[in-house]
Amino acid sequence: MHHIRDERFVKIFSEVEIRDVYVQPNREVSIHAWAQFTSREGLVVVHEKERMIRRFNLLHSSIRIATPLGLYSNDTYDGSFLDYLKDMSMPERDSGVRCAFTTSSLITERLNATAVLVPTKLWSTEVSNDSMLLKLHYGSADLSGGVLRIMPSRFEKLDYAMNIWPFRVGFTYLAERESSSNMFVTPFTPAIWWCCIALLPILMLAQRCTAKTDLEKEGAFIAVLATCLQQDASAVPQGISGRWTFLVLSISAMLIHAYYTSAIVSALMSTGRSGPDSLKSLGDSRYSIASEDYDYMRYLMFDVPTNWYDLEYLKRKKLSPTFYQDIRTGVKMIQSGQTAYHTEYNQLFPYLKVFTDDQLCKLQYIDTVPESLTWITTTKRGQWTEIFKSSGAWLRETGLAKQLVSQLRSRPPPCRAALLAERVNFYDIAPIFGITLLASLHERMNQMLSTLYSSPLFPKSQQTTTTTPSTISNPASECPPPPSFETPYCSPYPAPPPAVYMAPAIGNPAHTYYGQETSLPEYVYPAQQPGWNYYDQYYQQYYNTPLTLPAPPVMSYQNWEYTPPEYPPPYRPPYQPYAPAYVPSPVPYPPPYLRPN
Repeated sequence: MHHIRDERFVKIFSEVEIRDVYVQPNREVSIHAWAQFTSREGLVVVHEKERMIRRFNLLHSSIRIATPLGLYSNDTYDGSFLDYLKDMSMPERDSGVRCAFTTSSLITERLNATAVLVPTKLWSTEVSNDSMLLKLHYGSADLSGGVLRIMPSRFEKLDYAMNIWPFRVGFTYLAERESSSNMFVTPFTPAIWWCCIALLPILMLAQRCTAKTDLEKEGAFIAVLATCLQQDASAVPQGISGRWTFLVLSISAMLIHAYYTSAIVSALMSTGRSGPDSLKSLGDSRYSIASEDYDYMRYLMFDVPTNWYDLEYLKRKKLSPTFYQDIRTGVKMIQSGQTAYHTEYNQLFPYLKVFTDDQLCKLQYIDTVPESLTWITTTKRGQWTEIFKSSGAWLRETGLAKQLVSQLRSRPPPCRAALLAERVNFYDIAPIFGITLLASLHERMNQMLSTLYSSPLFPKSQQTTTTTPSTISNPASECPPPPSFETPYCSPYPAPPPAVYMAPAIGNPAHTYYGQETSLPEYVYPAQQPGWNYYDQYYQQYYNTPLTLPAPPVMSYQNWEYTPPEYPPPYRPPYQPYAPAYVPSPVPYPPPYLRPN
């Protein structure tokens, strides 16, 4: 094989000039120098910046922007559709469309092109040719004036140029707590309640076993129950074992009671405690549903069958002929507390300024489209797809995209309620109210029975007392007893043994003491006991007015008059000369400290 060396051939390919051929619509093809290739230095790009500037200069070429009409109409806005899109003072109306159209306009301005508005009736559905998605798919438009989410069904139809708008759609309702009769049972699980019920008799048995007196044993049940309910702690046992048992019971009851009450208060004070939190629970709740009228809501959610079970369950349970409502009507329905309204949250938030602080704190949301960034779309493999993406990146680098979103995005009104307390319905406290009522009726019934048994309708059996017969007549016994003006009451000390009175005229019986005869004194009193009160030793606690004694004779002293004493004599003159031996029955409730007059 022979190698042929051609000097001329090597010289031609040692320096090669590479040119840029630029084809621009509606204009002639232009050729421009771009780079050089040499055998020594290789590829050298010389005019790359000029090439990029040329690509980003569309020389006022027309860029068609397909934009859905949304909520625009001549009845609701005084102006053209273009003026409606450029009006930034209405973030509550078509904020996503306005953000997408403004972003597409900035991209065309960056590319030195002319934006041409192409209005469409529909947004992202394919039920009609007058849809933004189909115009981009068939090449009737170059950029979208509405945002679209990334979905697998759109990958083969569209190219995504730039993500711009945080999109979130769902139901909004006022979370009024639904009444439940077991609200006071929910802080504890059934296992904890059963443990508390099982520990109660154990503690009662321990309290009864460690009791020192009969009174403690009888009150063991009430003491344990009252301590568990944090109502009373006065029944402290006397023994050391009983005190330790009572201490453990008190600490445990305090901790359980503190946790229980805090859980009840937290449940009543917290927000969003009992409202539905999913589409299925919304279908089972008392709330009706309504929605704003957008084509993507109709043809992607509510008017077509889907493979989303919760959504289909909600539609089957709650969908009504008056489902689609204007957003102003929907806000009033939310405020009434009976309806969950479906719309984009950014368009709803400005209308919530009319809500009170209490209502703002009770607002709850159920998403059908969770928050995600939506995109500006373009024709699949279009002529300017790459420069659209580059211009979108330039908008983000310069901060124009962030400024646009912050200008149009609305925030939910803050919850400024200092205290949010939920009202408690009658059915919440019905079990406790019933128990309290039965307890009061039981106590009242016991009082009525006690009064009935102590009434004259039920005569009491009187105790018969034996009296010693006396041959001496007693005229004082025929007189009625003097009236009593004192009210006896109970003494804290036990009643002393009664005193025995002997008649002074009758000889005392003789007794023998060590062979000697002794006689009893006229008045026999029991021995003094350590716990007795001095005035409790007398059998009669009421004294009559002493008799008036005659004045003593006037002494022979000059200028002297007799003055009766201020106080009566310390002894009580007997109102009867002779009294038989008499053993009086003790007063049922003797007074503790009654002094004689």
